[in-house]
Amino acid sequence: MSEFLQDIQERIVSIIDSIVTMSPVPSVYIAVTFNESSVSPVFKTTDQEAFKQHINALTATQTDRFPAMSLTALQLALTNSAPNSQIYVFTDAPVKDMELENTVRALIEETQSQLFFLMNGSLVRRKKRGFFGKFRNAAQPGLQFYQKLSTASGGESLTVTRRALPELTSIIEEELTGGDKVTILQISGPSSQVANPIMFYLDGTLRNVSIYTFGYTHGITLSNPIGQHQLLSERSGVLAWVKSCGNLRMVHLRSPIQAGVWEIGFRTKGKRSLRIIGHSPIDFTSRFVEFFTGIHSGFAPITGRPTAGRNATLMVRVNGLSLFLAPR
Repeated sequence: MSEFLQDIQERIVSIIDSIVTMSPVPSVYIAVTFNESSVSPVFKTTDQEAFKQHINALTATQTDRFPAMSLTALQLALTNSAPNSQIYVFTDAPVKDMELENTVRALIEETQSQLFFLMNGSLVRRKKRGFFGKFRNAAQPGLQFYQKLSTASGGESLTVTRRALPELTSIIEEELTGGDKVTILQISGPSSQVANPIMFYLDGTLRNVSIYTFGYTHGITLSNPIGQHQLLSERSGVLAWVKSCGNLRMVHLRSPIQAGVWEIGFRTKGKRSLRIIGHSPIDFTSRFVEFFTGIHSGFAPITGRPTAGRNATLMVRVNGLSLFLAPR
C-alpha cells in the first residue's frame, strides 16, 4: 500500500473537492486507518480542509503480506457515520478479524450504508506461499469476501492498478455529484442462480441511468422496450456509450430513455455481477421493525437482523411519491 498511498491521497482530495457541488454537502467526514495489528482512533470533522490535511498526513508501512483489521475499522466507521453513508475502503490486504463479520453486516443493514472497496493488484495476485516456502492459509478471506460484503451493502468492489486509479476515482466523482441517486437493480451470483435475460423496468421519472458490470462482458446484450439492441462490448452504440476501467464497465444510457421493460441477455456462463443506478425524485428506505404495546404503542426498529424461522415486519418509507399523485 505504501507505493499507492500518494496516488490515493491525491484522488481522495480530488473527490472531496468535487463534492462541494453536492446538495446537500456531506455533514461530516470520517477516516479510520488500519493495519495487521491495530486500528487508529476515528478522525471525524465537519471541516473539509481539516479532513484533506489529515488525509495528506497519513503514512503507510510495507506490511501488505499480512491480513489486516479491516472489519474493526469498518465497525468504527459505520457506528460513527450518519445513516445512508457511502464508505470507501482502500486496501491491499485480506481480512484478519473475521469474527466481526456478522456485526458489520448487521450495521450495514441498520444504517443502510454502502461500502465501496478499491483494492490494488497485490491482493488479487497474492500467492498462497509465505515465509520459508510454507503455504499460507488458502481460506484466508480476501477479494471474494470484500466482493460479497460490498454487494450486500449495495456498493461495489473493484480491483485497480496504480495507472487506472485516476480514471476509477473519476467514476466515483461522477456518482457522488449527481444528487437524488437511486439503485434500480443489483445482482451478483453464478449464472445458475441468475435469470437470463435479466429484466428491469425504467419509468418516466428516471434520468442519467447507468449500468455497472464487473468482469467479463463479451456476449452481453442490452435491449430496450422497442426492440433496439446493443452489445456491451461496443464502446458506443444506439442505446448507450461505454466507459471501461479495470474489471469495471460503466454503461451510460442515451437520452431520452425509453420507459418500459429493458433486458440484459448473456450468451456465456459464469459469474454475473451488475448494478443499475439512476436519478429520480422517488426513492424508498426500509427497516425491520417490531410492534410494542403501552400508552403510545407502535413500531420501533429492531437491532440487528430478525430471528430466523419467525415472522418479521418490514417498514417501507417512500420519498417523493406525493409529487406524482393526482390531487383529489
